[in-house]
Amino acid sequence: MALTLDIGLTRSLTSSSDTMSKSVNGLLISDFNIENFAAYLRNDPAEPRLECEAAPFGQITQSLLDDSLPFWKNAPGFVVVWSRPESVLESFARALAGLPVDPAALRQEVDDFCHQLKLAKDRTRIVFVPTWVVPAMHSGHGLLDLAKDVGVTRLLLQANLRLLENLDGLPNVVPLNTARWVELAGEKAFNPRLWYLGKVPFGNELFKAAVRDLKSGLRGWQGRSRKLVAHGGLE
Repeated sequence: MALTLDIGLTRSLTSSSDTMSKSVNGLLISDFNIENFAAYLRNDPAEPRLECEAAPFGQITQSLLDDSLPFWKNAPGFVVVWSRPESVLESFARALAGLPVDPAALRQEVDDFCHQLKLAKDRTRIVFVPTWVVPAMHSGHGLLDLAKDVGVTRLLLQANLRLLENLDGLPNVVPLNTARWVELAGEKAFNPRLWYLGKVPFGNELFKAAVRDLKSGLRGWQGRSRKLVAHGGLE
């Protein structure tokens, strides 16, 4: 019995070591220029080592719906779908413009976005979806920020809650807490200059925080696979 246990664990550890030593290829889909984030992912020395390809930015719907596009042919080991709420949710763009919003329409737009994620989830092992945030440069609506149907912050909370509820039923689609990265990056979370010059909405400190969380998620996902391997060895 002891010998069987040792052999099973040895095989498991050998397999996990081989997996961690190989680079994992990923696909980044976004509505903004995500090359800065891709560079941090490629150059970060922590395991697992990553190779990343970025889909043309601003084409989230096309990228998720069309499985014949070239970047899907590489069978990415993971996918990141990172969007701004005003880009994928028409109702939220209306809210930022100071127009009233129908909450039911907002929920439907979130549902439509999640349907696109559902269609793409079977083309990869795991999909990471950063939650939505609004840049600090947005002036907000003051006391109305939490008001019904017009408050930007309230609508953002509702949209994120709907997103999370929809993702609960998709085991390999994992939300990432973008608000946490904003807190960690502080005043360097957003960079208006980068946005106007290169369509990059976030500062590099936020991207660094995102890299840490994403790699932690990948290690956790690999760890769950290793547990299954170890369990098989024990049997």
